[in-house]
Amino acid sequence: MSRTELEKWEGKLDAMLGEIDDLLEDKYADKYLLHPARPARGKTANKSYDGLIEIKYNFSLGLGSDLGEGYVITPRFVTLEFIPKSEMATAKEFVLDEVRKRLLETFPENTLSADWDGKLMKIHGDLSF
Repeated sequence: MSRTELEKWEGKLDAMLGEIDDLLEDKYADKYLLHPARPARGKTANKSYDGLIEIKYNFSLGLGSDLGEGYVITPRFVTLEFIPKSEMATAKEFVLDEVRKRLLETFPENTLSADWDGKLMKIHGDLSF
């Protein structure tokens, strides 16, 4: 069974976010305790399911959004420890900066941007494949 163009496109997005996940893991893994029900980093086939950091993405039609449709990026720490708002904000800005740096390299055929859409981080622009 061959992969659809959408699956290929999202595969590239997933790989890009996986690289950013690795950077955050390197930065924060020794700072906070992993949730006790979560496997250690590298113990699953998907980086979203192990380690301290989880970066998810979901497509949004952008209804009520100033930026329109796009992929909402949601990074989070998976721990029972308190994460100060300032630390979470710093981590989210790091993710946004890294996404911006990597979009052209990952999707050279598309004109894409990453911005805040209210409180949401969103990749938007030419989402064609």
